[in-house]
Amino acid sequence: MSRSPQKPLTAKQQAFVAQYLVDKNATAAAVRAGYSEKTAAKIASNLMKKPAVRAAVDSAVAKQLERVEVSADEILAGLKRVAFFDIAEAYEETGKGDERGENRMRSVRDMPRDVRDALAGIDVHYDGKDEPGYVVKLKVDGRLKALELLGKYRKLFTEKVEHSGAVSVEIVDPYAEPPKEPKP
Repeated sequence: MSRSPQKPLTAKQQAFVAQYLVDKNATAAAVRAGYSEKTAAKIASNLMKKPAVRAAVDSAVAKQLERVEVSADEILAGLKRVAFFDIAEAYEETGKGDERGENRMRSVRDMPRDVRDALAGIDVHYDGKDEPGYVVKLKVDGRLKALELLGKYRKLFTEKVEHSGAVSVEIVDPYAEPPKEPKP
């Protein structure tokens, strides 16, 4: 039995497919594609059930992944860099000062990639001259989130409770008549 060819997508359906790639949120994509906000959730659900639209979405997502070329290994490696970077690598020893030496912050270009990947912000001080500024404060705030995501990936944190042993359940009907007591 031969399948009938699929009808081409309408302009709105094509817009929906393009908008879906923005955030993978079908309802939001429907609104951005021009569908009514009131009915967007229902329309999005119906669109995703249509074979032609679903095939177009799947194809577009696959092409997007090819363009981005990010593998699961690369994502995990990035998380690992953020989670386990050493802040000491942001500094270099100058040899000046007392016997312990004096440390100063490296320029951002000279910091190892692990440190740069972990940075969420940098405060740079300019002294008003034409000379480049120097880093005075680093902001690092992604370490905990990176550790959490790695832990979830490794299934270190379970959000379900497992029970062992026998469990008995008695279902009681609150509307049932109580049992009659035997006559003596």
